[in-house]
Amino acid sequence: MTNAPHASQICRHLGLPCVDGLFGFGDLAGSYRTLERKLKSAPQFCNQITIDGHSGKIYAGTGDFKRDNYKLPEIKMLRELLKLKIKYNAVDAKIAPLVWRLWDVIVQNRRYGGTYNMKCYVSESSIGYKSFTQPSRNEITDIRTKLAVVEKGNLIVQDMIEFLHSHLWAQVSSGKHYLYVRPLLDPMKNMDIRHGKHDSEGAQLTGLEFFNINQYVDFLIDIRSIKIYFSTRLWHNRFIDELYPLNYLDYTNPGGESVIINTYNATGVSIFINDVLVPAKNLAMVYHVLRRRAYHWRWYEENRVTKREIIRYLESQAYLNDRHSKLYYLCEERNLIEDMNLTQTGLSLIGRFENDK
Repeated sequence: MTNAPHASQICRHLGLPCVDGLFGFGDLAGSYRTLERKLKSAPQFCNQITIDGHSGKIYAGTGDFKRDNYKLPEIKMLRELLKLKIKYNAVDAKIAPLVWRLWDVIVQNRRYGGTYNMKCYVSESSIGYKSFTQPSRNEITDIRTKLAVVEKGNLIVQDMIEFLHSHLWAQVSSGKHYLYVRPLLDPMKNMDIRHGKHDSEGAQLTGLEFFNINQYVDFLIDIRSIKIYFSTRLWHNRFIDELYPLNYLDYTNPGGESVIINTYNATGVSIFINDVLVPAKNLAMVYHVLRRRAYHWRWYEENRVTKREIIRYLESQAYLNDRHSKLYYLCEERNLIEDMNLTQTGLSLIGRFENDK
């Protein structure tokens, strides 16, 4: 039996159903024998079983599982309202984070809670780059100065990370997360602890980057990199008056580091898209526009072009002698070409982007 998330990913590509809630049996072979005996002793024995993927329970015959919460009129109405608001873009910056959080919970059936474990397996001998280089003190100071207090910033940070990870994870084969995500710094080395007159407080800086993403996600063809930095308060144990960090790197992977995120309660946020800082006042709306693309981006259809055509055009260097063609203008519009040269975004799209800087 393979790892459950990997099994579900493989089955998704093959178009097959997958149930991944069957762990914790102990003696797997013995469990199968027990299951076989129970099925044979069941009345009107047949070759069909029903598995509840949420609980891991197995039933003989064909079962009928109902999700009562989805059948509630209020939930149905809320789902349709969310779809309409996103379809017709009736969302402003103030409510955008809440709208997408509701979308994730009600429409996507996403569950929140627990730690966020972003695995970044890196084999330096075969890949030729490190997952990240710890920034200098001056660079960290510069990053901190760009952090801004953003309303619902914790929702934007967490849901942006989950949104990007889910789309990239669906396109990249198992065990190759290092191709699109990496930590930007060590959170344990970036803690700002201040001792006041009556109490102590501190903040921890966490950062990660999704890079080369236009190679994998079609509706992000013009975006090669999204860097997310956020600061969170340290946990204060008042019994012993000690401050503890909540996010850290896990060095147990032999090939590289993993970002372990235990809290998204951001006191400050900064997001860079293609190395350009998104102004804090525009952050919620930019987040909304990116997320909406997954469902209502019709750029390819409107221009009657495919991503494959654009990649071939750039790889063949046809743009050098084709400045007035439709493809040239489309690539220029999406910042893939500038003055008859490939931009960093264009290089990323055809797989020539430098991963380590």
